[in-house]
Amino acid sequence: MPESIGNLEIWKQAVKLVKTVYSFPMPGSLMSSSVWSPRGSVRPCLVPANIVESVGRGSRREIARFGRVALGSLYELDTLLVMATQLGYRAEADLRKLQTEIATLAKGISNFVRYQKIRT
Repeated sequence: MPESIGNLEIWKQAVKLVKTVYSFPMPGSLMSSSVWSPRGSVRPCLVPANIVESVGRGSRREIARFGRVALGSLYELDTLLVMATQLGYRAEADLRKLQTEIATLAKGISNFVRYQKIRT
């Protein structure tokens, strides 16, 4: 991975968020489902992967586009966490903690996208 990505604060925050999401206890059946599985179509690790892909695209327009994809993945993760909480798989306090991290990361990604668009 290029050093520039490892130094990118939003990427660091996204990786930390994924580790936090996976560290909370979840029933085995939910963790192995297509929603949470590393091979599933929708998974928390998409957020930092989208950020890395944006930087790897080269052009400012593409960086902004994949930054928006990362933001969409983040909002999708938030929705999945809300659903897991409403289904009783997570505690409400866990959700609030994660949503604070999600809001901070969303603001950072939005600023990153805005900065890229200004530079195009």
